[in-house]
Amino acid sequence: MSKAYSLTGTAKIHYVNEFIEDLIENESKFIVFAHHLDVLDGVEAFVKKKGIKYIRIDGSVKMEDRHQRVRQFQELNDIKIGVLSITACS
Repeated sequence: MSKAYSLTGTAKIHYVNEFIEDLIENESKFIVFAHHLDVLDGVEAFVKKKGIKYIRIDGSVKMEDRHQRVRQFQELNDIKIGVLSITACS
């Protein structure tokens, strides 16, 4: 069941990235939440390819670094996207 749940997240990456493309074109500042690392990785790869500045917070980011990244996202106008793990950022 866990594998099927993961596959459904992976299958959506393309469509999520299409939606992100629209938000980028509108010059919006936004947050993307995901549960699976594969989805976070897919979104991050797309954002990097587009050359957009972003932050990412997942379980591998130390607690003290998480607050710093949140501040960067909130205060720096050139950081347009937050790519966040639902679990790490609950």
